[in-house]
Amino acid sequence: ICSIFINPLIQKIKQFNIKTKQFINHEKFIDDETFQSPREIKELNDSFNKMAYEINNQMNMIKNEQQEKTEIIQNLAHDLKTPLAGIRSYSEGLRDGVISDPQEVHEAYEILIKQANRLS
Repeated sequence: ICSIFINPLIQKIKQFNIKTKQFINHEKFIDDETFQSPREIKELNDSFNKMAYEINNQMNMIKNEQQEKTEIIQNLAHDLKTPLAGIRSYSEGLRDGVISDPQEVHEAYEILIKQANRLS
């Protein structure tokens, strides 16, 4: 007689254990297990589903935040590279004598100062 009551309970616990392992292994699980009895198993299943939902939401939020951070860093790197490229090219032009006209030299220094100010 005990096995009549215990076996269905053990089967439900096994099903719940499989569902838990699927979640741990990041497998998609479909909550088609509707536990109606005993009440404790149903409550445990409902709590697990709520927890899994919240964890998935938090993981998605973290992924979105990481993507936003990556984009910010990429934009920042681009914003730094542009003035640095100008500074480098004008510095090399002055060093190599490509810019030799006094007026052009003065303009090159002005551009260098302007680009340096963009960085600060």
